[in-house]
Amino acid sequence: MSDAHRAWMASLPETMELPGLLLVHGTQRSDVEHFLETVEPGGMRHATEAEIADRLGDANTPLTLCGHTHIARQVRLADGRVVANAGSVGLQAYDDDHLHLYRVENGDPRARYLIVENGAATVHMVAYDHEPAAAKAAREGRGDWAIALRTGRMTT
Repeated sequence: MSDAHRAWMASLPETMELPGLLLVHGTQRSDVEHFLETVEPGGMRHATEAEIADRLGDANTPLTLCGHTHIARQVRLADGRVVANAGSVGLQAYDDDHLHLYRVENGDPRARYLIVENGAATVHMVAYDHEPAAAKAAREGRGDWAIALRTGRMTT
């Protein structure tokens, strides 16, 4: 990436609110906090409804779109608010050590994306030629990413 690309990315807002929609990377509190998952010493688990509601805080939008974990899923809270994660277009598995060591594995190399129509979010998966990216990862010394790109897992 060029310096101009980095500057443009740095200029973007961390969150964006549109009518009926809140957009965040992690949560509105932090880019590295997970919205729909909770990291613990033993790994990562689905967040409880209470944890998700706490992370939403006083955000009163019907739909919140998040990312960060690369895990495509959505949760509807008892009050009707929905939080949806589109997943990842590229990397379907990775290891991380933020807070505690944990692993994400979607088990499928297909790209994920999300479409919102009439206030409802739908996750889609599509196959793509992931081999060029996997080969480049291997050449660059990231054999773990090469496996993840090919399989959606961290090990074969």
